[in-house]
Amino acid sequence: MDDSYNGNPIRTRFGGVLRNETGLFLTGFSGFIPSSDDILLAGLSAIYHGLIMTNDLGYMEIPCYFDSLVCINLIN
Repeated sequence: MDDSYNGNPIRTRFGGVLRNETGLFLTGFSGFIPSSDDILLAGLSAIYHGLIMTNDLGYMEIPCYFDSLVCINLIN
């Protein structure tokens, strides 16, 4: 999962890729938050949407890799 911010026009994006235990691509997702420059919100949105998608696919235990220790600490 990842997030990004573009200053003009203000738009914050997020997305992620779901892979199986051997690393093969299963599906992906992306989204944006209009009129927001809150990168923390984008990071948490990426994690949220990724977890919802994996739950909908029937996965109960998954590793989650993300580059924001702040987001991980907030969830813990």
